[in-house]
Amino acid sequence: MSRLLLVASEKVANVVHSGLCQNFFEALVACVGTYCARKICKKLSISVVGVLLENQRVTNAVAGANTFRLSISLAALVILWWIIGVLTKDPSPPVFLPLVGIGYGALWLYRYGSLTTSDVDYPLAVKRVKRITLIWLLALVLPWGISKLSVPEHRLVTQETVEIQGTDPPVFVLSGPGSITYFGVGVFSRALPEKSPNRVQLIWEIFPHDIFSTNIESVGQIAYGTVPPGFSQSTPANGPPLPLAPLEPGKYYVFYLLTMGAPHVMGAFEMKDGKTSRVYGLPFCVGFNEKGEGVWTRCRGDENPAK
Repeated sequence: MSRLLLVASEKVANVVHSGLCQNFFEALVACVGTYCARKICKKLSISVVGVLLENQRVTNAVAGANTFRLSISLAALVILWWIIGVLTKDPSPPVFLPLVGIGYGALWLYRYGSLTTSDVDYPLAVKRVKRITLIWLLALVLPWGISKLSVPEHRLVTQETVEIQGTDPPVFVLSGPGSITYFGVGVFSRALPEKSPNRVQLIWEIFPHDIFSTNIESVGQIAYGTVPPGFSQSTPANGPPLPLAPLEPGKYYVFYLLTMGAPHVMGAFEMKDGKTSRVYGLPFCVGFNEKGEGVWTRCRGDENPAK
C-alpha cells in the first residue's frame, strides 16, 4: 500500500513538473515575441518617419528652387539699373540685392544640395539654383569690376571738360566724350537761406534738338547768349539773355553742362574787368539729405585742378 502511494505521488509530481515547464516555455516564447515585435515596430516607425522627413525636405527644396527662380527678373533689373547708371555717369553698382541672392543660393545648396532621392524634379532644382546663384554673382562682380576699371577714365574726364575763355561774353570750350543734353547759366546767391529754392536763378538755358547726335566734340564751344546750330533756347523765352556783368559780393555765375555718356560738368565763375575767373567749392548743386529733402551741396567734380 505504501509503495502504491509513493508511485502515485511521483506521477503527480511529474505531471505538475511537466505543466510548469510547459507554462514557463510558453511564457518565455510570448515574452521574446513581444520584445521582438516591439523592436521591429520601432525600427519600422523610425524608417517610415525618416522617409517622410526626407520626402518633405525634397519637397521644400524643389519649392525653394522654384521661388528662387523668380529672382532672375530682379537680377536683370539690377544689371539694367547699373547700365543706366553708366549712361548717366553715376555708376554706383548695387550691392545689397546681389548679396541677398548669393546668400540664399549658398544656403539652399548647403541645406539641400546633397539629398538622396528618386524625385526627378530634385536634380533640376539643384541645377537651377546653381545657375541662378551664378547670375547673382555676375550681377555683383561684373558691374563692380567694370566700374573700378573705368574709374581712371572718369577721373580724367572730370578734371576739366569745360574751359572758360576770359572774354566778354565768355566762351565755354568743350572737350571729351559723350553728347550734350542741356546747357544753362545762372546766378548763385550765397546770402539766401540754404533751404531756399531760389539760390540759383537761371538766366540762359538751351537744349539740343537731338540728344543722341549732339556730340560734345562736334559742338566744340558755346558762346554765352549765342544759340549754337541744332539747339533751341528756352530761357529767356524771347530775345537774348542779359549780358554778364560784375555781381555784388556773395553772388556768382554758375553753368551746368548735362551730358549722356560722360560725366556732368558744373562750375562757377565771376566777372571782373570784363574777364572771367573760375570759383570753386560753392554749393550750387542739388542733393538729398538723410530725410530725402533737397539740399544745396557742392557739385561732383567741382575741384580746383591746380590743387
